[in-house]
Amino acid sequence: MDALRDLLAVAFEVHPSQPLVADALAVSLLCGCSVYDGVYLVLAERQDCRLITADRRFVNAMQASGRSERIVWIEQDDRSDVR
Repeated sequence: MDALRDLLAVAFEVHPSQPLVADALAVSLLCGCSVYDGVYLVLAERQDCRLITADRRFVNAMQASGRSERIVWIEQDDRSDVR
């Protein structure tokens, strides 16, 4: 129950996806990822933050496309500057 309490204590921000979809589609077509993944990348870019992921295929696709500067593989994250 401590994990649930800790999770509920986090202040979540909700962002509508509609304003992100056009750019996410462009990312998807350019990088070969899903539009769904592209939405998260575009949101990270607009919020000027990192995108921590456990999706290895997404990480590989972003590295291959040259758009990996915001992508962090979850096992490599030290979380020292997570905002």
